[in-house]
Amino acid sequence: VIRSVGRLAERRDDILAPRMAEWNLRLVADALESQDVPYVMVRTPGGTAHTLAVADDDRPRALKALAGALRGQPVYAELVNPRDAAPGTVLAERLDAIGDLAGVKVFKPVTTTTLSLRHGAGLACTVGFWPRTPEGAFHSPFGSTLAGAELPSLTPTATLDVAERAYPTLDVFTELLVKDVDFPIDAVYTWVDDSDPAWRARREETLGGGDTSADGGAVRFRNRDELRFSLRSIAMYAPWIRHVYLVTAGQTPPWLDRDHPGLTVVDHRDLFADPEECLPTFNSHSIESQLHRIEGLSEHFLYFNDDMFLGRPTTPDTFFLSNGLARFFWSSASVPALPVAPDDEGYLAAAKNNRALLREAFGRTTTHSFFHVPYALRRSILQEITERFPEQLAATARSRVRSRGDIALVSSLHQHYAYLTGRAVPAGISYDFVDIGDPADHARLGRLLQNRDRTAFCIGESPDGGVTDEEMALAIRSFLTAYFPVRSPYEVRDGS
Repeated sequence: VIRSVGRLAERRDDILAPRMAEWNLRLVADALESQDVPYVMVRTPGGTAHTLAVADDDRPRALKALAGALRGQPVYAELVNPRDAAPGTVLAERLDAIGDLAGVKVFKPVTTTTLSLRHGAGLACTVGFWPRTPEGAFHSPFGSTLAGAELPSLTPTATLDVAERAYPTLDVFTELLVKDVDFPIDAVYTWVDDSDPAWRARREETLGGGDTSADGGAVRFRNRDELRFSLRSIAMYAPWIRHVYLVTAGQTPPWLDRDHPGLTVVDHRDLFADPEECLPTFNSHSIESQLHRIEGLSEHFLYFNDDMFLGRPTTPDTFFLSNGLARFFWSSASVPALPVAPDDEGYLAAAKNNRALLREAFGRTTTHSFFHVPYALRRSILQEITERFPEQLAATARSRVRSRGDIALVSSLHQHYAYLTGRAVPAGISYDFVDIGDPADHARLGRLLQNRDRTAFCIGESPDGGVTDEEMALAIRSFLTAYFPVRSPYEVRDGS
């Protein structure tokens, strides 16, 4: 136990956010049950941490039970709307001296050795003290539940399982609610190791050695171990992902646990419909045109580039509605209303090609691009697009390097096509983009680390930035190690 930010905290490097929320829930439930204080677990919006409802008549007993069970432990309670005490946070052992209040948020502070990740009140177990209404029901003292702010009873009628333990609840919270996402969601990554001599030789043969453009230069293929930390972001902030598929050119990072049951490595040769015609390829548009062919891939999935990261807890409905519709996130950046030009970068040329396809098919003109965040995709829609525009997608698949004729299937065309056919909706997301090649952007890394207030962020690199490779590598590694210090289950135990 150490002192961190003025509080006693346990120092551990192996606790992911979901486990921390489960830990806090168990602490509170054990304390209440030790004194036979009745409670029910309720489901609340967000769904990251856990909430218990206790009748307000049982408030004194509940506070006494928490204080007694947690005495001498580094566990804290944030007071919610106290009437006889100043708002703030106290050691849980002092709760029996607290008077009237709406509830408490109980948490055990945990910090990593780096002191850069602290689990605190954001993952607390909330205990609300519910007063009776004149009609004999119970009303939430603050916030609401997924079944509303009023419940007919706080007498348990069912159980909810969290981390293999059953907690008392009400029937309504065990039912499939209209907003619940109940279908599986996978994640797909495309990745390349540019330091692999065999891969470099194939690239040299295909591209030649003089290409330093944004589309063919080293910047597009550079591997700075971002994949490791992007996977850590999934483990920390999207534990609901069912399975991860890593699409590679016969490569595997040495730290990856290929035997993990939730991970499958997919080689390009097992992905492409016509590998002899299309491989080797060094064109992400080409690879992305084949993702829907991954064997076993769920209908709904998220597509990550390895420079995309989740920055705080998410739920499935961050990316999909419960009726199956995908969410997408329009950017304020526009695609110039000009034809494809010889000097257009590959992403811009592809966006213009997409626009031409959609204009011809739907009579609608696209104007804007999308945030570089995990893309919410549907496998059947990708297949449908491929069948509707077979010549264009086949040509993109055969394009071994980015070309001005490419189609950007997963990062743009799917979103617009799904929207125009009623299967996707625009949404908002808290997002940031950091250009690690721009010295002015480095300060943004510090703000991201300190605030941890972005749902997703991307660390990109401009090909003509004024920062050396060594400086960029150091900045990225230092930031990612600090933001995601806890290893994911996808890493071998002895991986460095």
